[in-house]
Amino acid sequence: MSGIKQKLNIDLPLSALISQPTIRALAELIESQGTSHLWEVIVPIRRTGEKTPLFLIHGAGLNILLYQSLTKHLKADRPIYALQARGLDGKQTLNTNIPEMAGFYIDEIKKVQPKGPYYFLGFSLGGFIAYEMGRILAERGEQSYFVGAIDSVVSDAMEEKSQLKKITDTIVQIVAMPATVFWLFLKEPMAEKRKFVENKVKNISLIMRYYMKRYQDQPSEMDAPKEGEDLSAVYLNSELRIKLMASLRKYLIVPADIKLDLFRAGKATFYIRDKKDYGWTKYARKGLVQHVIPGEHSSMFAHPNDILFADILQKRLEECDLMPRNNDL
Repeated sequence: MSGIKQKLNIDLPLSALISQPTIRALAELIESQGTSHLWEVIVPIRRTGEKTPLFLIHGAGLNILLYQSLTKHLKADRPIYALQARGLDGKQTLNTNIPEMAGFYIDEIKKVQPKGPYYFLGFSLGGFIAYEMGRILAERGEQSYFVGAIDSVVSDAMEEKSQLKKITDTIVQIVAMPATVFWLFLKEPMAEKRKFVENKVKNISLIMRYYMKRYQDQPSEMDAPKEGEDLSAVYLNSELRIKLMASLRKYLIVPADIKLDLFRAGKATFYIRDKKDYGWTKYARKGLVQHVIPGEHSSMFAHPNDILFADILQKRLEECDLMPRNNDL
């Protein structure tokens, strides 16, 4: 996509590869010059099917293309849509308030599906957005039969707790995070240790940039554009990711009258404060359903994990399909 931008001066989101998955299809799209619709929030993955549609919500990485490997293994009897963030084109303002994002996404979804029940599933940050969408609908008296979060950890958001609890949790985290990473490194097979370290270096770099932006009014030198650099569209993704990370830290999570499905990575690669339930039990008032998916946070959608993930998700969606349509869950 960067190459297309540089050579042809055409901005395309990664989501274009969902509807144009081949070189020929992408070339025809570019020649048509009709690309503005690709930046819309709702991205159809599959429009056909008689069952309740499934809506997949982007994470902080803003890449909804990762869902394609999962959805191709789901039965063809259900429409599937993905939601990408508004503002990826560099022309619209990105909303970094999670409750506002959730309300906006509900409005967008209702253009496709005016009435519930609704099925939402989000990855990482998207899990919190899905949860908030379920909470908003529950407050309105509307139905969401399936609200899913993929590897979303409650402690990444803001929780109501005493000052003493905040201090205690911070101290524990400062000690436990490096200790956990070191222990996980020791457990890695020798052939995987290099990759483990490389991933951690990338994560640390992103976290450093996040905190530099958080505590500085002006952008740091590392965020300043290079001379002649175009910061529109595809070049904005790293900046948007940092802004979305900040939005999660400011999101005050509160209990909701919904049931939540949590899809957890089978292999942990970072410190998790509440390992048993990722902290969700006290927030999902109508119950927490947990599923373990092979792989770690960044490989849950990779083959062959995507096949098992799809099988688990398919069975859970079919269970939700059997729920009475007039039952407020």
